[in-house]
Amino acid sequence: MKRIIRALPVLVIIILVASQFLSGCKAPCDYPNARGVVMRIINAMPDMPVITVLVNGKAVVKNYAYDPSSDSCLYKSNYLDGTPLPSGDSVLFQVSSDAGGSNILVSKKLPLNFQRQTIIVMGRGIIKSPQRITARIIRMEEQTSDITKSLIRFVNAIPDLDSLDVFFKGDTAGKPLGVPDLTLHYGEATPHLPLGNITGLTVTEAGHPDNIIFSVPYALGGVPGFFATVLVRGETKPICTDFTAAPILYSDEECGNYLIIFKTFAVRQINATRSSNLSLWIRSTTLAEKDKYPRGSELGVADYPNQQKVKGIPAGTVSDYIPLNIALNSSTEFFFAKDNKMTSDTIGWIDLANANIRYSKIAVEENPFGTSGKKISHLNLPDTMCNVAGNFGRVRVINLSPDHTSVSVTLAGRTVSMVQKQVEFFDVPLTNSNIVLTDGSTTKTYSIPASGIEPISVYILPEQSATPALPILTSQD
Repeated sequence: MKRIIRALPVLVIIILVASQFLSGCKAPCDYPNARGVVMRIINAMPDMPVITVLVNGKAVVKNYAYDPSSDSCLYKSNYLDGTPLPSGDSVLFQVSSDAGGSNILVSKKLPLNFQRQTIIVMGRGIIKSPQRITARIIRMEEQTSDITKSLIRFVNAIPDLDSLDVFFKGDTAGKPLGVPDLTLHYGEATPHLPLGNITGLTVTEAGHPDNIIFSVPYALGGVPGFFATVLVRGETKPICTDFTAAPILYSDEECGNYLIIFKTFAVRQINATRSSNLSLWIRSTTLAEKDKYPRGSELGVADYPNQQKVKGIPAGTVSDYIPLNIALNSSTEFFFAKDNKMTSDTIGWIDLANANIRYSKIAVEENPFGTSGKKISHLNLPDTMCNVAGNFGRVRVINLSPDHTSVSVTLAGRTVSMVQKQVEFFDVPLTNSNIVLTDGSTTKTYSIPASGIEPISVYILPEQSATPALPILTSQD
C-alpha cells in the first residue's frame, strides 16, 4: 500500500522554541542522578496505548503512555518507589500491558551502566498473524552533544515494514529521489548524524521510493546545538485502534522530553460512479498561496506529495491511501473533480477526521442507468475497523447502486435488504464465503475470502447496461 504523511514544518517550529526545548523539560525540572544509572523508556508499541516496565521485577514506569507528557523529564535514575536503578551486564527488563505487571508481553536481559541510555519498546503486544512482528526491546547508549553542530538520530520502529530508506531531501514532486542516504531495518537505530544544510527529509519503505512514510520539504540543519532522535513508529496499515505510522521527535539533552508528536490519519478515493474519472482534492489552510494548486481555482486546495495516488481514478476503482497530518487537515473541505483544474462539476463538502483512522471518500453515482445528467454525491466512511473475537472475519457491505430500489444481501446465514448508501457488517468464518445478491429478478453469487487480520469491504456498484448484473468491488481494509 502506497502512502504518505505530510509533516509539520519541523525546522520552523524547532527554531521558534529551541531556547525552551534544547534546555530540557519545563520548570520545575527534576533531573536524574548523573552519577547513577540514567535511563529513558519510550513506548513505541502501536497496539499498546499504555505499558508498565519492570527492571529486575520492580516497576520503573506504570501505565506509561504511547504519547508521553511534555511536562516531565523522560530520563530516570530511580524506580517508582524512589530507590536507585541497578547497574549490571545482564539486567532483566519486562514489559507488561497491565499496571500490576502480570501480563508480560516481552522480556529481555540488557546491560545498564552509568552512561545515559534509551530503552525503546517496539512491535506488537498482540500477535494477529505470522506476518505481524512481536514485541522487542532495544537499548541505545547516548553520545555527548556537540553545541557546534545539528545532530539527529533515526530509529525504525514500524513493525509492518521490513526496512526504511532515508533521504536527506524533501519531497521532489514526482521526480526520482535517487539513492537513499541510509537504510534502516526494523529495530535498527543510527548513531547521531550531523545534518548539515540539507534540503529536507523524506522517509520511504525501503526499495519503494513511491511509498513515502513522511516528508519534511524544508531545509534542515543550521541550528547549532540541536540534538535529537527521530523515532518512526506506528503501523502503515493499522488494525482496529492501533496507531498509524508517524514520527515523534525527542530531545537528547539531559531531560530527554519529546519535542513534537505527529498525529496522522489517511484518506483514499473509491470511485463508485458509472464511468467518470475523478480526482480527490483537499483544501489546505496552511500552505502559502503560491504553493496551492490549481492556481486560479479559488478553492485553496494543496498539491500534496504523491497527490497522483488519488488523481484520475477510473470508475470502479479503489485508490491507495494518502495519510495526512491531523494538525493540518482534521477539519477541512474535500472535492471530487472531473479534471485537475476543478472547473467542471466539482463537488465539495466538509469532513472531520480523527487521528489514527483511515477514511474512504466515496464518489456515489445518483443517476439510474439510461437516465440523463451526471449527478454524483459523496459518502465518507471510516475504514479502520476491528474484527470480532474468535475465528471470525468482518465483512462490510456498502450498497452504492442507484439502479435498484433495494438489494437483498445474504452472507453467513444472515439476509439484509439494503437501499443505496446503506452500510451493513457481517461476521463470517475464516474461510471463503458466498455472498448472494438479488434485486428480486436477478440473483448473483460471489465468493469472498474472510481474514482474521484485515476486515474486507464489498461495494455494490452501478449497472453498466440495462441488463442487471449486480457488479461488486472489494477491498481489504
